[in-house]
Amino acid sequence: MSFELTMSGGVLFGVVWGSIYVAIAANLGATWAFLIGLYLYRDVICRMIQGNVKFKAIDKAVAQEGFKIVLLSCPSSC
Repeated sequence: MSFELTMSGGVLFGVVWGSIYVAIAANLGATWAFLIGLYLYRDVICRMIQGNVKFKAIDKAVAQEGFKIVLLSCPSSC
């Protein structure tokens, strides 16, 4: 679906402006999704994963060594 929307942006606004609009829209969409998850669904998700041992281990690792976890999860092309 995102491919089609990106291509539509290029057709409607041209390559340069379409690329700019798509980049802005993608960043705004990701930001809104993050904020909605953070403020509206955090408690729900915490209750869902409360008894899961794997999620507790991941949460503990991220809390202690968050930057290292991000670097390890980054593809080698970063």
